[in-house]
Amino acid sequence: WTVDEQTIASVDVVKIFWRDMRSFHNELSPSRNSRFGSEKGPGFGWNNQLVLKAGIAWTPIRWVTLRAGYLHGNTVLPSSVAMLNGINMQGIENTATLGVTFRFSSTQEVSIAYMHGFRHTVSGPSAPTQWTNLVSSQDSVGLSYGRTF
Repeated sequence: WTVDEQTIASVDVVKIFWRDMRSFHNELSPSRNSRFGSEKGPGFGWNNQLVLKAGIAWTPIRWVTLRAGYLHGNTVLPSSVAMLNGINMQGIENTATLGVTFRFSSTQEVSIAYMHGFRHTVSGPSAPTQWTNLVSSQDSVGLSYGRTF
C-alpha cells in the first residue's frame, strides 16, 4: 500500500503446507526401513506453518530509503521431534528487520540490512529418560551493492 509519496507499507500472510512434503512432515521412526521422504519413510516431523509478515519503507529524501519489518511464524517443530531438528533454525518464531538503501546515482546504490530472530525454545524428549531444549536465535547483517543497466 502506498501510504503517501514517501511511504510504502506491506502485509503478507503465507500458509506453508509442510505436510505435503513427506521428507519434512513424516516423523522419524526407528521401525521404518524406507528411504527418507518416501511415502512411508522417515522425515523431520514438521507441522504446517502460518507466517505473518509486515513491513514499511520510508524515503525521507530521494537518495535514502529506510526499511523495517517484522515476521511471526508459528514453529514447525512439535516437541516430539525437538532433538532431531537441532541442526536447523526453524524453531525461531519472531524476527525483526531493519535496512537502509543509499542511492548514489540513478544507476548505483548500496544497501545495509540487519535481521534479528528472537530467542525461542522447543522442548521435548530425546530418550526415554532424557529431555532436550532446542534454543534458537539468530542475527544477520548484510551489505549489497546494486547497479542498474
